[in-house]
Amino acid sequence: MEMLFACIKRCFIDLRFITVLMITWLACVCAMLVQIGALQNTTFVAFGPRPDLKFFHIEIDTQYKYGVLITLIILHTMITDFIADSLAPHVLNVLQDPKTPALPHKPIMYYFVTSAWALYCSISQLIVIFLAFAQLDLLLVRLASDLLANALTTSLYLQGKKYSPHAYTELPTA
Repeated sequence: MEMLFACIKRCFIDLRFITVLMITWLACVCAMLVQIGALQNTTFVAFGPRPDLKFFHIEIDTQYKYGVLITLIILHTMITDFIADSLAPHVLNVLQDPKTPALPHKPIMYYFVTSAWALYCSISQLIVIFLAFAQLDLLLVRLASDLLANALTTSLYLQGKKYSPHAYTELPTA
């Protein structure tokens, strides 16, 4: 039993395994969606403005409205990713880490930032929900924006770091 737990733990912390698991499961989900006919739904698998495209119960039936919506999706996704990739590690590794006694900001700032983030996320969830029920092209635009923002923020985190698996395994752990 102990060996099984050790194996599961190694898999759990190995990003390569987790990535293969994620991609494999995603492929299974996509295959199941195809099997039940998800790609045959012409209301969802559609592109461009059309009278039955609704976002916040508003018809997106002109090229102008569609362009504004695409711009909103791109900018909102990229800005949200940028904010989240900055805030989450700071809150987790500075504010919430009991081993970090000194803070770079006053406590009131943390109350303000975490409250503002909660409000921001609540409103953002509405956008994501309406996107999910709109049509495929809007989700593809959101995906492309996500990938671009993630590439940028990951590049920022990678600056000054080097690949060294042996040195990493020798780092002290809690």
